[in-house]
Amino acid sequence: MKVVFADKNLEFIETNQAARTGLPVSIIQAARRKLAFIRAAPDLSSLMNWKSLGLRIVSEIDKDYAIILAAAWTFQLTIHEENGSMVANILTLSQILQGVA
Repeated sequence: MKVVFADKNLEFIETNQAARTGLPVSIIQAARRKLAFIRAAPDLSSLMNWKSLGLRIVSEIDKDYAIILAAAWTFQLTIHEENGSMVANILTLSQILQGVA
């Protein structure tokens, strides 16, 4: 599966310039592992079947998904078909705020 980034800053995650993202090292490492899983998948059903990937549906209508990277961090992405191949569009990598009232 092809991976594209809506936020061009996130492209640095897979390079030796990952520090430019300002993300913690543990999150960069977790993101690299998850991106390898995504790239290895031939289709959406394969991603859904990989339980360790942690893919969950956010909206079936918009084809929005989320992948938990580590405690309180998540990828937001869409998955669609383009020219006969599957494309995962990584929208954001963000921290989930917990316990905020």
